[in-house]
Amino acid sequence: MILVILADLNFLVQRMAKLFQGIPYYLLDVGIAGEHFVLQAQELGLGTCWIGWFHLKRAQKFFQIPRGVKVCELMAVGYPGSEWKPNPQKRKSMEKIVFFNEWGEE
Repeated sequence: MILVILADLNFLVQRMAKLFQGIPYYLLDVGIAGEHFVLQAQELGLGTCWIGWFHLKRAQKFFQIPRGVKVCELMAVGYPGSEWKPNPQKRKSMEKIVFFNEWGEE
């Protein structure tokens, strides 16, 4: 399944936030919502994969998304293969990625 994560830019608050702060806050909102979806999917035994590199205009047309609503992310969702297992040796230790009160160096 492909999940389409959208942002409705027709809301005044979305336009004002970018105008005053110069930051498209809707991207933060859809990121939070998407990650909540990922966590719930994991809880249900589903695998997910964010797809951030896609042709925006083609996606808008394919999914028939109206003007003022933006496709922000696509996400593949499905059951992972039975042979897949995470490789703990490829992960960095917490000490290398989490820092307290100062920026750390690897």
